[in-house]
Amino acid sequence: MDSTLIILIIGLVAGGIAFLVMKMGKKKTDDKNKNGKKGEEEAITDGTVKRKTGKEIPRKNVIDFMEFDRIVDNMILQENESKYTMVLQCKGINYDLMSDIEQLAIEEGFIVFLNTLKFPVQLYVQARAIDLKKSMNIYQESVDEIINKFNAADENYKALINEIDVDFNRVAAAKEERDRFANILEYAQDITRYVERISLNKNILQRRFYIVFSYYKSEVTSVSEFTKEEIHEICHRELFTRAQSIMSALMSCSVTSKILDSNELAELLFVSYNRDDEKLLDIRTALESGFYRLYSTSQDIYEKKEELIQKEVADEAAKRVQEAIRQTLRSAVVKSEEQIVEEFEEKTDRQALEIIRNADIDEDSKKKLTNIIAENHVKGVEERKQERAQKSLKKQEVLEETNEEDEKINIENNQMEDEPVLANNETPSSNMSRNYLDIEVNNEESNSDEEEDEKKENQDNNIIMDSSEDDIIV
Repeated sequence: MDSTLIILIIGLVAGGIAFLVMKMGKKKTDDKNKNGKKGEEEAITDGTVKRKTGKEIPRKNVIDFMEFDRIVDNMILQENESKYTMVLQCKGINYDLMSDIEQLAIEEGFIVFLNTLKFPVQLYVQARAIDLKKSMNIYQESVDEIINKFNAADENYKALINEIDVDFNRVAAAKEERDRFANILEYAQDITRYVERISLNKNILQRRFYIVFSYYKSEVTSVSEFTKEEIHEICHRELFTRAQSIMSALMSCSVTSKILDSNELAELLFVSYNRDDEKLLDIRTALESGFYRLYSTSQDIYEKKEELIQKEVADEAAKRVQEAIRQTLRSAVVKSEEQIVEEFEEKTDRQALEIIRNADIDEDSKKKLTNIIAENHVKGVEERKQERAQKSLKKQEVLEETNEEDEKINIENNQMEDEPVLANNETPSSNMSRNYLDIEVNNEESNSDEEEDEKKENQDNNIIMDSSEDDIIV
């Protein structure tokens, strides 16, 4: 029993010692890790990273990795802006489809181009997926224009059909024009759908050919005598001169080229560094929308106010237009009986013409029936015009007569108002009329006296004559 107890005590002591040793070792490793992290953080703040061995790894900027500084004035600046690079994009030719003589001329032209080079160049070929967005936009604009023309031709054809005295040649020409635009529209829509299907296939690639050439700032003589801006202008002019010489030399082998601008250079570099993500983000869209900026800008407050003002103006204009429409409806003139009759006659004749057009008879009969209905319609219109003219003349005569009577009454009333009132409520006109009547009465009386005297003289003469005749007879 004693030996067993001793062994147990020794085992407990050994286990406790082992536990303490393990705990102390773990504490040392934790302190070491903490010290290592602290040292690493301090190294990061200083711009370097320290390993356990104590070696420092300098951090580099992503711009240093891309091996160019910036893009400006259609040039790529490299190596701390000591190297200026310009790029020409060349348009390929169908060399395999040419004849032997043409191929020989192209080869000789290319040899001339190589012999004229006095500075190093680099030929760069880049394969890109075909982007058909621009083509789709152009096709869609053309389709919209054709749709407008078709709608105009269709409306013209329908308007000619609804006319009464229309010429059949005009109807046929309008129908032919409408059918022509319909066929063009169908063809354009088929092309647009075909291009859309092609654009969905991302495996269609297009090769683009570039010529890259550079100019170093060290090539400028007496650099110290020029400022930084002057050196930049000198390099730009020299690169432009080299580009012109290359372009003229390429024309000898029927190859056309152009200088890439700053945006096209950015697109070229973007596709070179992001081959897999080329279709996810279009560099042109990014540059136009400002995605390259490290901050986002909201709309200006004045622009917001201007938009609110424009909206208020549009709402007020809409209200005024609605009010004007209401006033127009209130002041709308009711159709007269003659207008209702004209509309009824016109609709009836149009319906008759439509029945004749749809009838299963020959064209000569249709023309004869159409001419008869048109003549009857014209005669009816003329007769109704004459009736309206006669009615208007009668109304005008009645109005003139009533106007003359009214004028006479007004003149008499005005005279009565202008004459002064005399004694016994007599006016000068009444007094004059009364005097005039007295004069007439006196004249009548004098005339009657004269007649009586004449009668007496005649009687006396008759008596004398009778007496003389009797005497003679005796």
